[in-house]
Amino acid sequence: MNNKFLSQRGFTLLELMIALGVSCILVLGLTRIYSSVLRSYSMQDQLTEMNQNAKFVMEELSDVLMQVGASCAAVNSDTTDKDTIIKPTGSPCGDFTVKVNPRGGLFVITSRCSLNTLAARCSLQVDSANPFRNATLLEKIPCQTPPTTRTISIYTLDSIHTTSNYIYFHSSSGSAKDTFYVNDAVCSFVNHRYYLNGTSLCLDSASNVLAENIDSLKVSFFDPNGNALTLAATPTLWAKVWSMSIMVESTTSLPDNAYNGYSDHRHRLKLSYQFRLKNKV
Repeated sequence: MNNKFLSQRGFTLLELMIALGVSCILVLGLTRIYSSVLRSYSMQDQLTEMNQNAKFVMEELSDVLMQVGASCAAVNSDTTDKDTIIKPTGSPCGDFTVKVNPRGGLFVITSRCSLNTLAARCSLQVDSANPFRNATLLEKIPCQTPPTTRTISIYTLDSIHTTSNYIYFHSSSGSAKDTFYVNDAVCSFVNHRYYLNGTSLCLDSASNVLAENIDSLKVSFFDPNGNALTLAATPTLWAKVWSMSIMVESTTSLPDNAYNGYSDHRHRLKLSYQFRLKNKV
């Protein structure tokens, strides 16, 4: 009886300690493997996002810059807007304003219209108001036949009526009085500013973020012979711009301690693209 009872004894304290130690080693090993896999997955996710950010910025800006000036008036003698379709802050630059005509709004004046005071609004009935949608500004292009010294005037586009095809606008240039003559033209446009706010690429305001983790952005300008142009210093050089190049560098949001390519341990991707402007012939 006593022998049977003794044969059913439990684990000794030593055996329990050994089992617990082995279990801890196994759990620790599995935890390290899981952490390693998790870090690897997280870094792969960051690398994928880094690639997507760089490609998105390149496609977005190249599409916009390639078509700047399309459907916009191009008058080299313009003293108000300097016929500058892109206004950079430096060359090469990472902060610039582009002038685009979103829907190709352009209309030749067929009857005389006067804007008498700054507070007054002027209205014009155009062939179709739809092409003026999505625009915020309007410019008057003076008729050059016979030759005239009248310059382009800039107006704020207040509203459009697609049913009656009327557009309403007022002076934003400070002139107290302006007159539209027959064969003058009005062209609608909008200015969009692209700039880096820290590492975020923004459009018009810091609240409108297009892409994050952009380390640097540079746009350069070239004449037909491939010579670099310092457009910011001389805005009138715009007429000589034949092509542009974009360089964008994106980065991961978090450092990778196993990566020593840069001092901050962040991966980076640099893309560059040179192209000719579509509106240059």
